[in-house]
Amino acid sequence: LINNIDGNNNFETLKILDLCAGAGGKTLHLSALLNNKGKIFATDYSPARLKNLNPRAAYAGCTNIEIIDFNSIKKLNNIDILLMDAPCSGTGTFKRQADLKYKITSSKINEYKTIQAGLLENYAPIVKKSGKIIYATCSILPQENNLQIDAFLQKNPNFKLIDAIQLLPNQYAGDGFYMACLERCY
Repeated sequence: LINNIDGNNNFETLKILDLCAGAGGKTLHLSALLNNKGKIFATDYSPARLKNLNPRAAYAGCTNIEIIDFNSIKKLNNIDILLMDAPCSGTGTFKRQADLKYKITSSKINEYKTIQAGLLENYAPIVKKSGKIIYATCSILPQENNLQIDAFLQKNPNFKLIDAIQLLPNQYAGDGFYMACLERCY
């Protein structure tokens, strides 16, 4: 996706928001892919999750990362890529976290669905025309994945689905994941 944004790999003006950055693993990887160019804004609805990102970025020599307060996201505009590794049930990780299946309830799944829908609705407007939303979960549940994206697209005809993939842990040696790439049309 990064290489498809600009065929010349001119990342100087690229603006990315890592909306659910956590400790920053994806943020740091993006910085490396961009050769430390462009601008990556990193935030998380739980600020405590970001506490290790600054030292990790400094250690990695990443100078294109800016940690921002979650409440100031809506001040951003013309974002090229909105990366949303959405909070989810984690059902794709049951293979290595078997106890999790006893902690997930239908009300907890509904809570995650509400959070996911809210993040999509609230932050899609900051994506520029032809910009992308990358939505991902470590869930195997359709209601957190393709059904969530279908519901978003129904309400937001200015976005279209470019591609989506569901990885299931019974099909390969890893966790279950869902990823979708949406593009803003107008």
